[in-house]
Amino acid sequence: MKKIKLAICGAGSRGMHAYGRRILESGIAGVTAVAEPRADRMKVAREAFGLEESACFGTMEEMMQAPKMADAVIIATQDRMHHGHAIAALRAGYDILLEKPIAVSLEDCEDIAKTAAKLGRKAAVCHVLRYAPFYRAAKTAVLQGKIGDPVNITAQENVGYWHQAHSFVRGNWGSSQGSVFMLLAKCCHDLDMIVWLMGRPCERVSSFGSLELFRPERAPSGSAARCMDGCGARSGCPFDCEQFYIYGERGVLRGGGWPVNTLTEDLTGEGVREALRAGPYGRCVYACGNDAVDHQVVSIGFKGGATAALTMSGLTSRSDRTLSVMGTAGEIYGNLEENRITVAPFGREPEILDLGSETSDFSGHGGGDGRLLRDFVNYIAGGPYDSVSISEIGVSLQSHRIAFAAERSLLSGETVKIIDN
Repeated sequence: MKKIKLAICGAGSRGMHAYGRRILESGIAGVTAVAEPRADRMKVAREAFGLEESACFGTMEEMMQAPKMADAVIIATQDRMHHGHAIAALRAGYDILLEKPIAVSLEDCEDIAKTAAKLGRKAAVCHVLRYAPFYRAAKTAVLQGKIGDPVNITAQENVGYWHQAHSFVRGNWGSSQGSVFMLLAKCCHDLDMIVWLMGRPCERVSSFGSLELFRPERAPSGSAARCMDGCGARSGCPFDCEQFYIYGERGVLRGGGWPVNTLTEDLTGEGVREALRAGPYGRCVYACGNDAVDHQVVSIGFKGGATAALTMSGLTSRSDRTLSVMGTAGEIYGNLEENRITVAPFGREPEILDLGSETSDFSGHGGGDGRLLRDFVNYIAGGPYDSVSISEIGVSLQSHRIAFAAERSLLSGETVKIIDN
């Protein structure tokens, strides 16, 4: 099997830290070109992969105008760029691995899928949870018939107050006008898991939710537009930027990493402070002009009468995912962060699967990032790959249809039918 050559478009936080570094560490593929508009991130990527200037591009458009430099492109740019970048890559003869969400409108999602099919290109979506040992164990138990036919699934994503504030208030996904609505940005993973585990088409969707906490009228007395600009409410505030990004559990003085590495490449105390003084992550969470909901529920009706419910909340102290799959002959339940699944057939002793005894690699979405990348490389190379888990774009359209329908329901208050599966 030949060694695959990859190009990375969006060699910033997700493109480099989730995929680029894993490629370097594993050696499963070669990176032959990168596109990244930020000079500091381009410098890091260029040095890491040992690339010549001719293989480094400021934009995806520039890369696509050059002679073909790889077998496939990892597209990890901002959501609203996905459609244009994916279409350009497919037309230029590349296979693609596309970060979720596929695009910011259902029409654009379907256009990418149709273009890939028409041109005979391979297109997969980064639904990394399909490769997390936790969800793979649940899927295996379902396929083995250990709980009969799945009838109801309940899933909860506890985003966590700090993650909500970082990504969906201060960050790139705070405004649906600048990115995309909350459910598609954060929970198309969870919707994909529900569809994957249920194994039948969705027929109708309803949804409710709102933005309750991160609003101007919730700001404490004495607060300022930016934490470091004389804010009188910083003491004890759980969203104080300096406390979180420098001194807190995930701050640079405690090891750094994500999410601090999304602020700057200068991961020193002063480097981060400078980013906070001038950048979006130093803003007061009550003064960001964001509209992403901080809690939402989605109810899904499937063909044959099966049902599912997803709850997303950014108002939690913990950041984890829980799952329960109830079938005609038993139940599967567990917590992703605990890496333990319980399979409980009716009338028999439950089987507890301790996934930590099978692997120690749970980094990146419960261990999904690296496993997806390896499988995608095999998929492109024509080698053996996991046909159950691979999220080809046509498969991923199912969860995206649900997300768009849920958003319509949220805004209209009506149940929305899914007609094209």
